[in-house]
Amino acid sequence: CRFLFGHLHARVFPAAPTEGDAKLSGQLARLSWLRPSHMEISQELFETPQVQRSIKALRLLHLQRSPVDMLDLWARTFSAVTGAACVRKRWLLNSASSSVATVASVRRHFSAYGADDAFGADESLPLFILVVISANPLMLHSSLAYAERFTPRERMLTEQGYAL
Repeated sequence: CRFLFGHLHARVFPAAPTEGDAKLSGQLARLSWLRPSHMEISQELFETPQVQRSIKALRLLHLQRSPVDMLDLWARTFSAVTGAACVRKRWLLNSASSSVATVASVRRHFSAYGADDAFGADESLPLFILVVISANPLMLHSSLAYAERFTPRERMLTEQGYAL
C-alpha cells in the first residue's frame, strides 16, 4: 500500500494548498487566541513534551505520502496527547496526596468525567482540539480528504480511523 501510494501521491494529492485548505487554515487561525485555560486545560499539561511534539508532528501531516501513514500520524498524536494528559492527572493525584483539600479538588475536577483512574474523550478531546488549533497543519483539508478517500472502510473502524 505504501509503495503504491508513494508512486501515486503526486497524481492524487494536490501539489499546493487548495481553496479548502486556505479556508480551514484561516478558520483555525481565527481560533489561535484560545488558551488552555479556555478549554479547562492546565498550562503545564499543554506545555508537556508529548503535547509539543504532537503539535510539531501534525505540522508534517501533509508530507505523509500514504493515507495509512496519515492515519497512523493522527492516531500516534492522539495517543500521545491522551497519554500526556493521563500521566499529568496521575501525577497531580499523587503529588496532592499530602493535602486532603488538594486531593479532593483534583478528584472533584476529574470525577466529573468518570472514574478516578480513567481518562476519556471528554477530557482528551479538548486538549487534542487545542493541539490541532496550535499546529494549524498545512493542507489539513486536503490531507483529511486524501486519508478519508483512500482508506478502506474497515481501517476507518480501527483506532487510526477513530483519531481521524
